[in-house]
Amino acid sequence: MSKLQLDTATANKLIDLLSTDDDFRKLFASDTLAALQKAGAEPNDDLKEFVARDCAKVTLADKETIAGARKEITTMLTSGVGHSVPMLDADHAGTRPLK
Repeated sequence: MSKLQLDTATANKLIDLLSTDDDFRKLFASDTLAALQKAGAEPNDDLKEFVARDCAKVTLADKETIAGARKEITTMLTSGVGHSVPMLDADHAGTRPLK
């Protein structure tokens, strides 16, 4: 499974653009991969897979909210964003049914 992990400079530029630039926000909503590349992300297979799988229905927070959550967003983007689905159907004995 791929995950998005950006260097600090790219993460900061992305947050700056998302919190200030209306044209960039439109690009991010319509072509997330192009927007991430414009912010400095390397267009590797992990980035392409992450965007294709996880960014199909992007709804951006308003600019003020993004600016206010800068520290949390930076931490998330630089430590790696991935999705792990918990196994909620495991019984108490520890066995897991195959589906």
